[in-house]
This record gives sequence, C-alpha cells and structure tokens, in this order.
Amino acid sequence: MTHSKLFTRLCAALLLSSTLFALAGCNQQEDAKDEPEDTTSQTEAKEQEVSTQEETQEPAGPTAEEILEGKEGPLTEEEYVTVLQQYYDELMTASSEASHLLDQAMMAAQEEEKTAAQINKLELAKGAMENLRPMYTKFIGLEAPEVYLEAQALIEQGAQANDSVMRIYVEMMEAVKDEETGVAEALVLQRELEDYTEDSQNFSKGLHMVLGESVGVSDQTKSELSE
Repeated sequence: MTHSKLFTRLCAALLLSSTLFALAGCNQQEDAKDEPEDTTSQTEAKEQEVSTQEETQEPAGPTAEEILEGKEGPLTEEEYVTVLQQYYDELMTASSEASHLLDQAMMAAQEEEKTAAQINKLELAKGAMENLRPMYTKFIGLEAPEVYLEAQALIEQGAQANDSVMRIYVEMMEAVKDEETGVAEALVLQRELEDYTEDSQNFSKGLHMVLGESVGVSDQTKSELSE
C-alpha cells in the first residue's frame, strides 16, 4: 500500500472518529435537517431578523469572563447558565471550523502523491484541534450552584475526556507525516480513542441538563434524563 493510500486511510479514520465523537461529544441540535432549502425565503427572513434585532437590541449582558472575575463561591443559576452558554457557543463555532478543515485535509489526501498542499491542510486541521483543547478545559472547575452539581460533574468528566481526544487527534496527524512508521503509530492512537467514548458523551449529556434542546443528545440519553 502506498503512503498516499495509507494517508487517505488515516484521514478517513479521523473523519469517522470525528463523526463518532461529533467532535468529542459536542452536538448542536439541528432541525429539519433533510428539508430542501429555500434560499430566497431564508435570505428575506434573515434580513428581516437582522432589521428587527437592530430595532429592539438590548445592551449585551456580562461576558463569562466578567462573571467569573473575582467571583468567590458558587455561581448563581443565572450566572452558571450564562457562562455555560457562552463557552458552548464558542466551542461549537470552533468545532465547526475544525471539522471543515479536517474535511479539507481528507479531500487533499485523495491525491496520488504526497504534496505540500496535503501537509499544509493537515497542519491547519491539527492546529484547529489543538485550539479546541483549552476550550474544553474552560468547563473544568466551574463552581456550579447546587441544582446543577450533577450536570457539572458530567461536564467535567466529558471535558477531560474530550481534551484527551483532541490530544490524540493532534498526535495522529503529526505521526502520519512520517512515511515509514507514522501511519502504524497513528492507527494505534486511533484505537486509544475508544477508551474515551463513554466519558466523552457525558459532556453533551451534562450540557443538555443545563442548556436544554440547544445541545443535541441521543434519544437514549434523553430517555435516561427523563427518568
């Protein structure tokens, strides 16, 4: 098997793992996913929405950093929800970009010979994965109010797992650049991802307990939470 085919195989594995973890347990609820898009109507609706927002926009509330600065003791319920929502929104934006870059790396890997473009796209995807790590660890150590202590425990467990997942992704993408031993090493790392599957899913489970339907979870998880 040529290096290019092995490189393609690894990138396919990365994409499969990325789908499996939904970028490490962080799903965003999607509505009417299979509905055909009416771009004209969407554009008009968006313009109307922007116009309405400009007319009714209220001053923005405090940022997560402002809430946490100098804070002693547990957050209030309102503060906790605000911090989680802001962290989650930032993570979703960065995760979407990382997924896009990983997809581009996969497409570049279809080329017959290894090229500078392949490596460049792989480096961009690797950098995006590295940038996700501190975005997960920000969720660790938040002092949740009593009503959300169980959710925070799940979020922290999931965040730690996801930090490890991102580390493995980065190590896999670095390893594959070695034509002789890299791919074999990367495939070993891929198997290591399985150790974090369950804990990773606790991240979105805990977030769903606080933020509701804006955080997508499986039907099984919804059933467990409703019991």
